[in-house]
Amino acid sequence: MSRYYDILLSKSRLTIGLIGFVLFLLMLGHGSWRRPDAIRHDMTSYYGYLPATIIYHDLTLSYIDDPMFEGQYDWTNEVENGRIFRMTMGIAVLESPFFLLADGFVRLSGDERIAYSKPYYFFMYLGTIVYLCWGLFFLFKLLAERFSAGIALLSCLALVFGTNLYYYTLDEALMSHAFNFFLYSALIYYTVSWHRESKVSTALKIGLCIGLLTLIRPIHIIAVLIPLLYDGHLPTKWKALSTHFSHIIWIAMVAFFTVFPQLLYWKLLTGSWLNYTYGDEHFFFNDPMIVKGLLGFRKGWLIYSPLLFWAFIGMRVYFKKDRSLALVFLSLVPLYVYIIFSWWCWWYGGSFGSRPMIDLLPLFAFPLAAFFAWMSKRLRYGGIVSITFIAVFVSLNIFQTRQYKSSLLHWDSTTWPLYKAVFLSKKWPANYEELLSPPDYEAAKKGERDI
Repeated sequence: MSRYYDILLSKSRLTIGLIGFVLFLLMLGHGSWRRPDAIRHDMTSYYGYLPATIIYHDLTLSYIDDPMFEGQYDWTNEVENGRIFRMTMGIAVLESPFFLLADGFVRLSGDERIAYSKPYYFFMYLGTIVYLCWGLFFLFKLLAERFSAGIALLSCLALVFGTNLYYYTLDEALMSHAFNFFLYSALIYYTVSWHRESKVSTALKIGLCIGLLTLIRPIHIIAVLIPLLYDGHLPTKWKALSTHFSHIIWIAMVAFFTVFPQLLYWKLLTGSWLNYTYGDEHFFFNDPMIVKGLLGFRKGWLIYSPLLFWAFIGMRVYFKKDRSLALVFLSLVPLYVYIIFSWWCWWYGGSFGSRPMIDLLPLFAFPLAAFFAWMSKRLRYGGIVSITFIAVFVSLNIFQTRQYKSSLLHWDSTTWPLYKAVFLSKKWPANYEELLSPPDYEAAKKGERDI
């Protein structure tokens, strides 16, 4: 069996390519990119920069009053010099190569350049799969070095198909989460590389990852804790930072200039370098909904991606052998959880599970892999047990994804009685409406969020 694992490791690009091919076939089968509203809600604001820049050449959005754009630019705000997008431009930057491919394809085919049409949707959804697979490539290499190629592959498969990352890759592909998965994987990979050999080129890549994460969603500036605290328990770490202080400057400069286009965009359209685009929506840092965010049936992360329970169990095994990420987990993960569940809408509207937690899956891959490795070594036929274990959770995730898409698992109003009534069922309860608990969004904005 180990010979096959060695082949997997030596062919890591092929291995991830096969996962990508499966995802591509699933993308074609799911057909979400064919929907007229394949890009909707938050996604319109992430995506809108691309047609505004490349097709209409108008970032003031003066053209959106035309009835043909109805529903496509709802997530924008009126400002001094036009309108600005509610979301920052990070996703648009990453997706721009695929938008250009789509635009080139439409031009060659002689069709009208309608940014909200199937050719553009197809290439955008394809781009999400490419970035996810790129992130998996980084993650696979890191895991294979610490465990084995087989465990690395099982862990990657588990994360993609056994968590809500699956839904946000195939069904709402232009949300930020698959892209953040890629960037966190890349950031961890280049952080490890820099600690092995401190090159300026690697430091520049670290800066680019941090800058892009911040450009997608500003709270991800806390990702700087990964390179800062990796191997933080070792005195040699702090000596290395002192010796290569210029690398820190390079990281900061690259991160800043990556974010600068957003600042310039705000300055030109609003007159201010910084702009808060969320109106009356804000954080309640004195009242984080952490327990409900992790374990509640409305959106609980571990309820709708229960595979991740085993990552917590695997932490004890992993950190006994490898403490390089220990300080990162002790600082970044609690801080991130605290921030995202302090948001007024801690359940994040209509979504499958707690979607912000997808972004940190690359970190949880390490203790999850440690759990699979422990099972493989300690149990008789441990490898088969691990595969069976993953298959069960993947099946559950795919089944619940289908329930969510049909609204059997409601997008924002699921309760324990409803969850229990529809568990592993395709049948609608006769009292379905009575089992729902719709959130009061306006009350939540005022702080009444304990629902």
